[in-house]
Amino acid sequence: MKLDGRTKAAVLVLALGPEAAADALRCMSPASLQHLAKAVSELERQPIPPEAVDAVLGEFRADLERRAQGVAGHQRALRDLLGTTLGPERGEALLQELERERRAENPFQDFAELEPGALAQVLEGELPQVQALVLANVPASTAAAVLAERPEDERLDLLLRLARTEDVSPELAVEVGAALGAGRAARRKGRGRGPDPSERLRRAANVLNELESDEEGEGSLLERLREVDEGLAEKIEEQMFVFDDVAQLDARSLQKVLSQIEGRVLAMALKACDEVVAEKLLGNLSKRARQAVIEEKELLGPQPLAAVQEAQAEITSVVRSLIHSGQLTLQRGKEAQLVE
Repeated sequence: MKLDGRTKAAVLVLALGPEAAADALRCMSPASLQHLAKAVSELERQPIPPEAVDAVLGEFRADLERRAQGVAGHQRALRDLLGTTLGPERGEALLQELERERRAENPFQDFAELEPGALAQVLEGELPQVQALVLANVPASTAAAVLAERPEDERLDLLLRLARTEDVSPELAVEVGAALGAGRAARRKGRGRGPDPSERLRRAANVLNELESDEEGEGSLLERLREVDEGLAEKIEEQMFVFDDVAQLDARSLQKVLSQIEGRVLAMALKACDEVVAEKLLGNLSKRARQAVIEEKELLGPQPLAAVQEAQAEITSVVRSLIHSGQLTLQRGKEAQLVE
């Protein structure tokens, strides 16, 4: 059945229902509304078969999809709009400025989206400072994959630079930002300096965790790092396993850790604790011990954050001690396992 435009509109209004159709009807002029009402009333004398209704709805959906595709091409539409309003040259200049501003918000976004192999090619031949700055701003797994293919000495040097904020100057950050198209906008906004010291240490630790998963003993990268800068190595090591990471321990390993922790220390640590971590800790206690810790936590009342962090540090210290003694192995992306 072939329907004219007015009848299609009437079918669509009825199919949409009163609530959805009401919004559209409010936007119509009185004359158009009168024509539509007449078309709806005529449908009572000439019922529309279901297949015709489906055809109208399908046509409506297809029209919406075409319009959505037009919206998806908003950059071209914006270029045309600015060109018409400001003239081609001024419109293009404004578009370029907007693009620089967008990139300045995150100068390293392009690097972060690359595969490790592609990123390695981009960084090849660049200054070590530039490489370290980029690696500090991409996912740890990507940075580790890039470093894994480098010679050992180069790998160690880049890891040291990644962890040392003083090695990254604002000028170098601007240079990298300019390479990504941020240019003067990055300098003006003061962005691209990389993360703060504590975050850089955490990122270095994450990268090292990825690399260390297949290395053990004195030849590991952490041990080599300790020989070069013992203080920095200790700071990174502290970040390689933090309190929230206890959720990665398997049940047997966690029970081994908890056997060396006093109930009061555990109760204090739980005062400011992620729910998942708390459930993992309490779930590996006996019913009696669990109840005792919960009661102890309530009895402690409000506590200084420093006291809570100290208790959490005591727990992570036990984990690190077990790792150092070889009784516990920890691999990122897998549960830690107790070694016989």
